[in-house]
Amino acid sequence: MTPNQHEQTPPQEPARLWTSLFKFSGLALLLLLSGYAYHQVDQAGYHGLKDAPAAAAALRHWAQHSNILGILLLWLGGAAAILINIPAAFVVVLAAAMYGALPAVPLGILALNTATIPIYFLGQYLGRDFIQQIFGGILRRLERQMHHRSMLAVIHIRLLFFALPPANWFLAVIQIGFWDYWLGTLLGSLPKIALFAWVGGAIFGPLAKGQALHWYAPQFWLPPVAGVVLSLTLRYVDKVFLAKRA
Repeated sequence: MTPNQHEQTPPQEPARLWTSLFKFSGLALLLLLSGYAYHQVDQAGYHGLKDAPAAAAALRHWAQHSNILGILLLWLGGAAAILINIPAAFVVVLAAAMYGALPAVPLGILALNTATIPIYFLGQYLGRDFIQQIFGGILRRLERQMHHRSMLAVIHIRLLFFALPPANWFLAVIQIGFWDYWLGTLLGSLPKIALFAWVGGAIFGPLAKGQALHWYAPQFWLPPVAGVVLSLTLRYVDKVFLAKRA
């Protein structure tokens, strides 16, 4: 390396920082816009259980008469909703209210795993450089622990936190291959999707009959408890069987 080349190296670091900051600002703007969109959806009255029996009846009536168009709209609309940080659990429960618990499972899988594609590439391209500049040491230690076992780490996170927006974007900015991210999400979210599909049927059924539900009803606490149990079970299997084979 010549002296001139050596002198030109340091100015590249500030340029890289400004580039990463500019890209992260784009991601932050997208997240702010998605938050505004989520607020508008919530203000419109589509979120929550207010007037749930009448809403469930109207949704089911529409679903019965929309055929394949309704399924496509729910799939793509659900993916767009997850992309703007509406919790995936709400999408699955909505699908269960419209089509029943069993059809809600494949619809939830389609919506979530479609949304993870743009989330991953937006996080990697717009957010990773800036996060690495700020939390480089912590990020490197975390990524070393996940090395060669990143898919299993994604499965653990999905079992515990499902598809909460912070989990989606956290996984999108760490150094992880796309297929590990996507397949880990597919496998790790499947039990939670099935649980929330059951929750949707179990909630809207009693509400449609005029029955009251309390916060301690199993429909509400079963999914998080099941997620912890499944994650601990996977941890035990990994420690006892998978890690030894590796």
